[in-house]
Amino acid sequence: MLYKSSPIPQSNFTILPFSLNGAAVGFKKRKCKKKRGFDICEKICGRIFQKCDGKARVYFRSLGIHRPSTSVLKIENDSNFQMKAFIKLGSKKKIIEQTIDGYQEAAFVVGSIYKLEIICTRVDEEDKFCKGKFELMIRS
Repeated sequence: MLYKSSPIPQSNFTILPFSLNGAAVGFKKRKCKKKRGFDICEKICGRIFQKCDGKARVYFRSLGIHRPSTSVLKIENDSNFQMKAFIKLGSKKKIIEQTIDGYQEAAFVVGSIYKLEIICTRVDEEDKFCKGKFELMIRS
């Protein structure tokens, strides 16, 4: 989910959510560096923890965004299994698919992000879990 932040008056800070596997668990203040042409900065962090059963799980979905934006997405795989990330962009209905091997990370600079889904694939028949984290910074 995309949580709307509201700037603190007379300040350079924005209240940002801290999420754990898609559930908001608190808010953190983060200084948002002003960049020319950008008014809003969102930073969303979350943990990836799911069974390696080949099913896609949604870790981020934007709601009601009508402004063009630029997003920086970083995904870390902290397990020995492969993760497959599906990044769906809102503006052109384009899908970026990337495989992230065990103990690797990947970074993307994309336009308006709509959804982030992760699939974990197992090598053997045992039920294993893959874990990691993602960071998403949205500027619009």
